[in-house]
Amino acid sequence: MATAVIGIDLRGRSGSDSFDGTREATYRVRYIVTSASTDTQVEVLATTGLPALWSAFPQDSSALCERREAKAADESRTLWHVDVTYSSKVSGWGTNDPKTGDPDTPPENLEPSITWAGETIQVAAYEDVITKKRIENGAKMPFLNPPVMRPAKIAVCTYSRYQATFGGAAEIMDYQGYVNSQPIPILGAGKREALLDRIEATSEFLRGQLYWRVTDVWKFRKDGWELRIPNISTHVLNADGTRSKYPTKDGSSPIGFVTAAGKATTVPNILEFNIYPEKDLNTRFA
Repeated sequence: MATAVIGIDLRGRSGSDSFDGTREATYRVRYIVTSASTDTQVEVLATTGLPALWSAFPQDSSALCERREAKAADESRTLWHVDVTYSSKVSGWGTNDPKTGDPDTPPENLEPSITWAGETIQVAAYEDVITKKRIENGAKMPFLNPPVMRPAKIAVCTYSRYQATFGGAAEIMDYQGYVNSQPIPILGAGKREALLDRIEATSEFLRGQLYWRVTDVWKFRKDGWELRIPNISTHVLNADGTRSKYPTKDGSSPIGFVTAAGKATTVPNILEFNIYPEKDLNTRFA
């Protein structure tokens, strides 16, 4: 395998700046390496004395080694030139801090990326959205099969950030599909208004380290995420706990509204049920 670094030559240095305040310094260094004739470029790059990727330039700690390239210097393949590039703006780090322009801000300390969008879903309709009259047939009963649907507006927030670790399937199962049991100030969401609809995570290697780009997709309804259905039945509940067919004068068995106690009523009312589990989701922003 390669034996030693026998020479070092500073091949050039350059610098640049741009209108956004970003400044970059670049250094190019050539290392001369002797090796066995059977060595490959992979073995040459493993030679002791060569700088490691992401290591700092000796005279400028802000410039990191971002590239190493080995080329045979002669036909015998016993002499190699290893060209090393250091840069103070390493492309593999991801992005500069948008507030300070600092290229050395760790990814997990960067500000999250937040986008908002609107979406329209279909929900059951119980009243005219303009007149506020209940949607009923001539017998003062709601339409059931199929129920009347209406469009409803919801807000969708996509919240992305870098994490040093990600819990995989366990993390997704712990959070996805839950609504917030407590208000989420950072998103302006009241209790049970925010549904964590989806979690996505993509691995990235930044400066030789594994990071996760984690994206949470939140959906918001100001009237909450409860299931709402008309409180109607073909039977009523008797005082002794038994059930009887819904009462009519002619003995037929229609359906009708019932009270919370299971008694027949002509007053329309709606039942609400929690169909999404809840937990304090503020931990997603810790």
